[in-house]
Amino acid sequence: MANRILTTATRLAHEHRRRHPHWYADPDLLFVENVATALGCSVDHVRRIPRNELPAARVGQRVIYRRIDVATYVAAKLDRGAPAIKGKPLGVQPARAVSFDPVRQVRTLLKEDQG
Repeated sequence: MANRILTTATRLAHEHRRRHPHWYADPDLLFVENVATALGCSVDHVRRIPRNELPAARVGQRVIYRRIDVATYVAAKLDRGAPAIKGKPLGVQPARAVSFDPVRQVRTLLKEDQG
């Protein structure tokens, strides 16, 4: 009986990891779904970005991006525009973009449960 429970628990753990791989990844690595959420676009759009603009690594069937590469890509695409008055910027701060990071969210929830 105990062996059967262990087998079921192991099977469920593997199934959970297969369905939610980003929960188990290094926080400096992002999956294509995370990058799409961060950029506010679709997964297909992220996949169409040339690799020379947004480097990625293929591990098995997954494509993994480094968080620093995504930040570099965004910085390269920023539209700084022209100042409203010669030599003086508008002084308006852009809204801080907040992307959903599932790894950070799970760690926060785990800390709340423990503390």
